[in-house]
Amino acid sequence: MSLAWLLITPLAAFVAVLSARSRPRMQALVIMAMALCSCILSAALFAAGPAPLTYAPGGWGEPLGILLRADPLSRLMLLLTGVLFSAGAACHLGQTWQGGAPTGRPVYHMAFPLLLLALNCLFMTADFFNFYVCFELVAVSSYLLVAMGKHAPFEAAWKYSAQSVIGSICLLTAICLLYSWTGALSMADVTARLETPARWAAPLLLVAFLLKGAIFPFHFWQPDAHAAATTPGSVLLAGLLVKVGLYGLLRFWPLLLGASLEKAFLVIGAASILFGAIAAWRQSDAKRLLGFSTVSQLGFVLLGLGMGSPGALGAAVFFLVAHSLAKSLLFLATGSVTDRVGQTAFAELEGAGRGMPMASAGYLIGALSLVGMPLTAGFVGKIGLLAEGARLALWPWVGLLALASVMTLGYCVRAYQCLFWGPAHARPLAGRANLGSSGAIAALSLVVLLIGVAPAPLWEWSLASADALIAARLERGAR
Repeated sequence: MSLAWLLITPLAAFVAVLSARSRPRMQALVIMAMALCSCILSAALFAAGPAPLTYAPGGWGEPLGILLRADPLSRLMLLLTGVLFSAGAACHLGQTWQGGAPTGRPVYHMAFPLLLLALNCLFMTADFFNFYVCFELVAVSSYLLVAMGKHAPFEAAWKYSAQSVIGSICLLTAICLLYSWTGALSMADVTARLETPARWAAPLLLVAFLLKGAIFPFHFWQPDAHAAATTPGSVLLAGLLVKVGLYGLLRFWPLLLGASLEKAFLVIGAASILFGAIAAWRQSDAKRLLGFSTVSQLGFVLLGLGMGSPGALGAAVFFLVAHSLAKSLLFLATGSVTDRVGQTAFAELEGAGRGMPMASAGYLIGALSLVGMPLTAGFVGKIGLLAEGARLALWPWVGLLALASVMTLGYCVRAYQCLFWGPAHARPLAGRANLGSSGAIAALSLVVLLIGVAPAPLWEWSLASADALIAARLERGAR
């Protein structure tokens, strides 16, 4: 299968959405069809196996042309993008069809195909400059999902744009330095010409990717963005956009810096885990609690990167996927309640989820996966990190992982109890249940449980992704 179809699909959808700008229901249908097509194409690419696949659009090779490359990590991220984009699009379709869209502005609908185009291209590009271009396009299109929310969107959008600008400047500066040093932009050529790890680029790459990944202390924008964003926007923010930063670290750090500064990831990851968990405990807002939970949970990925072994890196990739699925599920379930109440504060939501069995079940499954309970996807990712930490005798970090899971259980139980077990809500809820959200919750819940029951295929794929990343590092070190 040609990789070009993963770019043609959102481009065609963008033209269709632009043409139907005065018909929001038609726009939402086009976005749903686009997401499903992208999901099917990504699944076909995933099913073809982990062997790398390359494609040069127009037959133009490097250095003038654009080279696309799909290795195991790229294929996994493309499939994750297809699945979560379908879930977000289903929620968006339900909102629009029932007249509950957060805004009637056509530009809001146009953000979806632009965002999918940027994400698909970012996960496939094989050169640094195109990665930067896609990084920028992700920031611009996702900005609209934050700025057009209902809850204090302007402050959140300002913070989101500020972090995007700072991150973009840092990334562009790092790429310019790499070009001036090696005379190449292709990832393969740059790494081939580097004789020593590019430590001088490390601070710039760290700031760019930790900002995008909302890792402590670069998380300042993320909880506000989640609180302000629309429900489909929160699903995509939590499931995909913050993962762009983690993807950048997983992709570039072994490639450019080898094993350099790996211990720093252990410290940053531990700080993010503890800070995010404590902040989530203290939140009085349902969506901000999930935002700080993301700050905490993504610290686990940094611990896997810091441990440095193929097993730990594979567990980190697995955990990244498990967290994306679980957190998108939690935002869909929370959004099912908050969209009908019109508030996100726990004080206004107490008991509002009673009588919403699909949202309740989805929240419960997502929370259990987040905690790392057996038979859920999150269990395998956390057990993999714990086992690798024990094998490497990194006992303080193993203890931290266990403590963080207990803290996660605490704030998840508190939120679930308030939303779904509290006394009956004082006022009748507005509107009807979003059928698109309910369908997406059912599908994502099934995926989380299926991965938990039969994790072997995803586990092996995650290890294959880690092996490819490690191989790139070893090849450079062996020269």
